[in-house]
Amino acid sequence: MSCSICKEDGHNAKTCPKNNREPVQAESHVLWVKFDNVTPQQADELLKGAIDLKSAVAPNARGTFAKGTKSEMPQKIAEALKLNQTSISNEPKKIE
Repeated sequence: MSCSICKEDGHNAKTCPKNNREPVQAESHVLWVKFDNVTPQQADELLKGAIDLKSAVAPNARGTFAKGTKSEMPQKIAEALKLNQTSISNEPKKIE
């Protein structure tokens, strides 16, 4: 069988010497979630559920969240992104 990248025999795409792509790291993904049209109480419940689920599914993942009104969110998201770049803790961060 020939390599799907260079079409030569003796190796595959994963071991191809002409493959310049870096392998995808297992922990290189990010998830950004937005819920809108919710009450403050629903937002609190959704947030608690998300934090609990993060702890169960990906305990070593870092979590950053922002909660507020629609008009506040652009600034809060910007703050959250800055915090996420400098944060090294695995505990969820809340933007007030």
